[in-house]
Amino acid sequence: MPEATLETVLAAITEMRSDFSALRTDLSGRIDKLRVELSERIDRMQNGVTALRQGYIVDLATVDRAERIAKSASDETRALAVQVTELTKLVHMLEARIRDLRGDG
Repeated sequence: MPEATLETVLAAITEMRSDFSALRTDLSGRIDKLRVELSERIDRMQNGVTALRQGYIVDLATVDRAERIAKSASDETRALAVQVTELTKLVHMLEARIRDLRGDG
Protein backbone atom coordinates (compact mmCIF):
# COMPACT_ATOMS: atom_id res chain seq x y z
CA MET A 1 0.00 0.00 0.00
CA PRO A 2 1.56 3.30 -1.02
CA GLU A 3 2.20 5.89 1.61
CA ALA A 4 -0.16 8.82 1.57
CA THR A 5 1.52 12.08 1.15
CA LEU A 6 0.57 15.10 3.18
CA GLU A 7 -0.91 16.74 0.12
CA THR A 8 -3.11 13.71 -0.58
CA VAL A 9 -4.35 13.71 3.00
CA LEU A 10 -5.03 17.46 2.91
CA ALA A 11 -6.86 17.09 -0.41
CA ALA A 12 -9.00 14.32 1.07
CA ILE A 13 -9.78 16.47 4.12
CA THR A 14 -10.69 19.42 1.89
CA GLU A 15 -12.98 17.17 -0.18
CA MET A 16 -14.60 15.84 3.00
CA ARG A 17 -15.17 19.40 4.25
CA SER A 18 -16.78 20.30 0.96
CA ASP A 19 -18.97 17.19 1.07
CA PHE A 20 -19.87 17.88 4.69
CA SER A 21 -20.75 21.50 3.90
CA ALA A 22 -22.97 20.41 0.99
CA LEU A 23 -24.61 17.80 3.22
CA ARG A 24 -25.22 20.39 5.95
CA THR A 25 -26.76 22.80 3.43
CA ASP A 26 -28.95 20.04 2.01
CA LEU A 27 -30.09 18.91 5.46
CA SER A 28 -30.73 22.48 6.57
CA GLY A 29 -32.94 23.05 3.51
CA ARG A 30 -34.83 19.82 4.11
CA ILE A 31 -35.32 20.65 7.79
CA ASP A 32 -36.66 24.09 6.88
CA LYS A 33 -39.04 22.54 4.34
CA LEU A 34 -40.24 19.96 6.89
CA ARG A 35 -40.71 22.71 9.48
CA VAL A 36 -42.91 24.69 7.07
CA GLU A 37 -44.92 21.58 6.12
CA LEU A 38 -45.36 20.66 9.78
CA SER A 39 -46.52 24.17 10.64
CA GLU A 40 -49.03 24.07 7.80
CA ARG A 41 -50.34 20.69 8.95
CA ILE A 42 -50.65 21.92 12.53
CA ASP A 43 -52.52 25.02 11.30
CA ARG A 44 -54.93 22.85 9.28
CA MET A 45 -55.48 20.56 12.26
CA GLN A 46 -56.05 23.54 14.54
CA ASN A 47 -58.55 24.98 12.09
CA GLY A 48 -60.31 21.61 11.99
CA VAL A 49 -60.42 21.40 15.77
CA THR A 50 -61.73 24.96 15.97
CA ALA A 51 -64.45 24.17 13.43
CA LEU A 52 -65.46 21.04 15.36
CA ARG A 53 -65.49 22.97 18.61
CA GLN A 54 -67.66 25.70 17.13
CA GLY A 55 -69.98 23.04 15.74
CA TYR A 56 -70.32 21.44 19.17
CA ILE A 57 -70.96 24.81 20.78
CA VAL A 58 -73.73 25.53 18.26
CA ASP A 59 -75.18 22.04 18.81
CA LEU A 60 -75.08 22.45 22.59
CA ALA A 61 -76.75 25.86 22.35
CA THR A 62 -79.47 24.30 20.20
CA VAL A 63 -79.95 21.50 22.72
CA ASP A 64 -80.15 24.00 25.59
CA ARG A 65 -82.74 26.04 23.72
CA ALA A 66 -84.79 22.93 22.93
CA GLU A 67 -84.66 21.90 26.59
CA ARG A 68 -85.83 25.35 27.70
CA ILE A 69 -88.70 25.24 25.19
CA ALA A 70 -89.70 21.75 26.32
CA LYS A 71 -89.57 22.74 30.00
CA SER A 72 -91.59 25.85 29.29
CA ALA A 73 -94.20 23.80 27.42
CA SER A 74 -94.29 21.28 30.24
CA ASP A 75 -94.70 24.02 32.87
CA GLU A 76 -97.47 25.62 30.81
CA THR A 77 -99.22 22.25 30.45
CA ARG A 78 -99.11 21.75 34.21
CA ALA A 79 -100.55 25.22 34.80
CA LEU A 80 -103.34 24.56 32.28
CA ALA A 81 -104.06 21.19 33.92
CA VAL A 82 -104.49 22.91 37.29
CA GLN A 83 -106.84 25.45 35.72
CA VAL A 84 -108.87 22.72 33.98
CA THR A 85 -109.14 20.80 37.24
CA GLU A 86 -110.40 23.89 39.09
CA LEU A 87 -112.84 24.71 36.28
CA THR A 88 -114.11 21.11 36.32
CA LYS A 89 -114.73 21.37 40.07
CA LEU A 90 -116.56 24.66 39.50
CA VAL A 91 -118.73 23.12 36.76
CA HIS A 92 -119.62 20.19 39.03
CA MET A 93 -120.48 22.59 41.82
CA LEU A 94 -122.66 24.70 39.49
CA GLU A 95 -124.38 21.57 38.15
CA ALA A 96 -125.14 20.53 41.72
CA ARG A 97 -126.63 23.97 42.47
CA ILE A 98 -128.74 23.86 39.31
CA ARG A 99 -130.02 20.42 40.29
CA ASP A 100 -130.84 21.77 43.76
CA LEU A 101 -132.69 24.76 42.28
CA ARG A 102 -134.66 22.47 39.94
CA GLY A 103 -135.37 20.10 42.72
CA ASP A 104 -133.62 17.23 40.95
CA GLY A 105 -131.14 16.63 43.69
